[in-house]
Amino acid sequence: MIAKKPKSSPKPPSSKETKAQKFIRAGQPAAAPANANGTREIKPVLIGFDVALLARIDAAAGQMGLSRTAFVVMSCAERAGRVERGE
Repeated sequence: MIAKKPKSSPKPPSSKETKAQKFIRAGQPAAAPANANGTREIKPVLIGFDVALLARIDAAAGQMGLSRTAFVVMSCAERAGRVERGE
């Protein structure tokens, strides 16, 4: 006998993803001031990556339990901070 496929409910975001999103929102540098309503404008950008680098990014993001976008944003924010501090 063949059983019906169980209905799946959408998974809530993982706690790591939630933490990453909070980090991204809270860690914006002063160069990205909040709007009058207290939010920051998010601008989508198209970036090309070498295939091998993209695989490394995906692997690192997966190890941290993050999405590719969260990992790239966190990495860029970290690097920009070091440059701004003269490190």
